[in-house]
Amino acid sequence: MSLSLLISQKTEKFGDNFIESLKADFEKKSEILDHHPNPESLFELCGAKLVVTSNLVTISLSPKMGHLWEEIADISPYIIIPEFEFGVKIKGIDIVILIDEKIKFAQLKTLKGTLTGSQTNRSKKELGIHDFPLFIAAFNLGR
Repeated sequence: MSLSLLISQKTEKFGDNFIESLKADFEKKSEILDHHPNPESLFELCGAKLVVTSNLVTISLSPKMGHLWEEIADISPYIIIPEFEFGVKIKGIDIVILIDEKIKFAQLKTLKGTLTGSQTNRSKKELGIHDFPLFIAAFNLGR
């Protein structure tokens, strides 16, 4: 099976699953809002369900997309995902890559420029303890 087809299958499955999970999350949150006597935000107080639930999309999407990039990377014979292969999470490391006979430890993010504020220092510290660290962005949108 071609690499393009494998990636396409994974992304289509991801999209279908994500849409279904959103429907379930929205229904659950909507039901909670309908019966919640103590609003936790101004939007809940005003009954702005769409605004309240739309925040669920970004909160839910980001980590799920990170997992998708790992699944796509795992197709490569040069990449190991320690969590998938060994059931071990290495702090600050998403993937391990074999390049030029060197083992490189990497964090994988959706976008270049994803890290802001305190995350930058934390990521540098986590990656810095490894030889040949990499910070990899799945997409470079020119920022």
